[in-house]
Amino acid sequence: MEIKILVKENEKAELDKFIETCKEHGMELTREGGGRLPNFSGYYAELKGVRWQKADTLIKKYMSNNITPKEKAVGLVDKHYSICGITRFSKAYALITVNEIIEALVGCHTAEEYVNYWFNVKSEIEKL
Repeated sequence: MEIKILVKENEKAELDKFIETCKEHGMELTREGGGRLPNFSGYYAELKGVRWQKADTLIKKYMSNNITPKEKAVGLVDKHYSICGITRFSKAYALITVNEIIEALVGCHTAEEYVNYWFNVKSEIEKL
C-alpha cells in the first residue's frame, strides 16, 4: 500500500499527526518535503507499507467527517483548481485522486461503506 498526501502550508501539523499515525501502524515514510510553487505552497509525504489490521480507525478519522459526497466532490475539484487553475484539469485530477482512494480501500474488509462513499463522490465529480 502506498499513500501520497499533499497539504497546504498551514496544515503541516495535521500532516505530521497523519504521518505519526501511519508509522504507528507499520507504514514507512519514504519521502517528505515542502515548498512553494506559483499556485501552491505546502508540504507532501509519501508512505509505504502493508495494510494494517486497524485501517478502519484511520479511514474513519480522515475520510468522510460527515461531509456529503457532493460537498466532498466540489471541495476536491476546488482544491485542484487552486493548484492548476483549469477547470477541466481540476476535475480530472479530482477523479484520479478518488480512484486512488478507492483502489487503496478495495480489499480492506472493514472499508465497504467508505468505498461506497468514495464511489458516490466520484459520481458527483462526474456531474460537475
